[in-house]
Amino acid sequence: MIFNNVYDFGDISSLKLDGEIEGFQLRVDNFLAMTALDKERTIVLTVQGHLLLLRCTLSNCLKQFCDLYHIRSYEMDAYYQQVQCRTQGLIAGNYRLVPSQGASNPHVVYYNAHFLDAKYYSEDLQRVLIIFKTEDGYYQLQVDACFSSFVHILAAAEKVSAFQLKNLEEEMWRLGVKSEDKSSSDIFQCHRDALRFNDTIQSAVIHNVLATAFENSYGQKPDDDFSNSVADIINN
Repeated sequence: MIFNNVYDFGDISSLKLDGEIEGFQLRVDNFLAMTALDKERTIVLTVQGHLLLLRCTLSNCLKQFCDLYHIRSYEMDAYYQQVQCRTQGLIAGNYRLVPSQGASNPHVVYYNAHFLDAKYYSEDLQRVLIIFKTEDGYYQLQVDACFSSFVHILAAAEKVSAFQLKNLEEEMWRLGVKSEDKSSSDIFQCHRDALRFNDTIQSAVIHNVLATAFENSYGQKPDDDFSNSVADIINN
């Protein structure tokens, strides 16, 4: 495979930046990956293979991305409770901005998984190699991360993506936007089971919002009575 370019995000000093830019809007269609250069600046790899320096912290870049695509932490918490993975990506259906490792790791790289073509570990380079496929060709990104953790985090993000899309599909069925043969008991039961899962997610979202508001207001986590009261209200 011939690559347009290769980038080692495990060794920031090896990168040749194409310039510094302000006001760059991070969208799902214009960048492949990003990582922190320091506490104040972020390096972004664009879909054209350019390395841009943003005078914006990585956390603020992620917040702007979440605001643009309405990705909320309380919703991510609800979905990730179902996939048993502590490290969360930023998921909006088919669009998955996934961290290479834990968010607190200084070497963490966030990459757009919908551009992912292949992944593997190089013993020689001691790097996870991420292959991106774009309209302009292939790019290789080298990341300093544990491969087993990398695969686990990606798999969890893909499950969350599938759950979101399935819930959307079921909501369309429930509202009559998407129709099927309702006379089939098997199909109807399948939809009922899926809608129950959707209810589980929605209940968790509501609980997470209220629990956060409670903690912010009173400086402590809600007790079991509060949680049970919320559950009773939701289910009635």
